[in-house]
Amino acid sequence: MRYLKNQVGAVSVLVVAMAFTLLTLASAIMMYGSVLQVHRLAGAVADQAALAAANQYLDEPQMCPKAAAIAFLNQARLTGCEIGPTGVKVEISIALSPIQQQWLNFVGNPSESIKISSRAGWSS
Repeated sequence: MRYLKNQVGAVSVLVVAMAFTLLTLASAIMMYGSVLQVHRLAGAVADQAALAAANQYLDEPQMCPKAAAIAFLNQARLTGCEIGPTGVKVEISIALSPIQQQWLNFVGNPSESIKISSRAGWSS
């Protein structure tokens, strides 16, 4: 019984450890969510750029500049633009923040940006 009387404060150590664990888990979930949000934004921008380029199919020299303009307006960068006989394929890159880059390095997937490609076409 004397052993049990000396355990004053043991619960507070357990509460602090659990709070630290919950904060760590919550921050990991938030970082995953922020990277997922950038990934979805990149997909939407790629789709918009591809559609804008395909909309210029009568003026082929303006296709890739139009896609680049749409990407720029959405804080992305056009990294590739291929015009084919039935459509246009664009590749968009959105830079990650330094904190997101560090988190991806920590989880084993180092990357400085999210790259997504999209295709839009027309019927011949």
